[in-house]
Amino acid sequence: MTNQVIRTIEARHSKRSFLKKDVSVETVKKIIESASNAPSGKNSQPWKVAVLTGQTRNELSEEILKKFDENIYEKPDYQYNPQPIPPEYRERARQCGFSLFKLKGIDKDNKPQRKEHDRQNYLFFDAPLLMIFYINNVAEKGNFLDTGFFMQNIMLGLLSEGISSCPQFSVASYPDTIRKVLNIADDQAIVSALACGYADDSKINTFIPPRLPVDDYTTFYQ
Repeated sequence: MTNQVIRTIEARHSKRSFLKKDVSVETVKKIIESASNAPSGKNSQPWKVAVLTGQTRNELSEEILKKFDENIYEKPDYQYNPQPIPPEYRERARQCGFSLFKLKGIDKDNKPQRKEHDRQNYLFFDAPLLMIFYINNVAEKGNFLDTGFFMQNIMLGLLSEGISSCPQFSVASYPDTIRKVLNIADDQAIVSALACGYADDSKINTFIPPRLPVDDYTTFYQ
């Protein structure tokens, strides 16, 4: 397949290092508007998104880092993975993490190096624009699914304009700080962050974890 939609889908991968180049908020607004054509149960459109640049973006980073650097952690508004993680998920996650460490020259047993690696999440990888996605805290799994459709549309829309991104549950793991800085009501659950910017040519941006062969997870019936 060679159409532009398929090429964009296949080209989308998380980027973790960005140029010091501003992203047009007006362009982002248009992308978000287009992304709202994502499907949602009963047209509920449960998603909400905050777009952060400049001072507000920096303030959120600073407030989270104050806690992270003191080993203070918050409870996420929802559990991302089951506990224990199923073996097939766990092995892929381990391989992904170890491959990323190898690319960055990090010894998996070196705690200071791993701490610094984690710290980059809360600098938003130096991306100039950050999105925070949130929904009503009475939301059920279907509402989270709908929000995922919306986020994927945004990521593809961004890439079509040459803007890369990286979804970050790590940032969403500080929901109380996010709500405080952004004055978001307590009845809103923080779903995810999305770092957005123009990717640089750092080695880290060559990292693309392998995908399973389609026949490993697809069954065709006739």
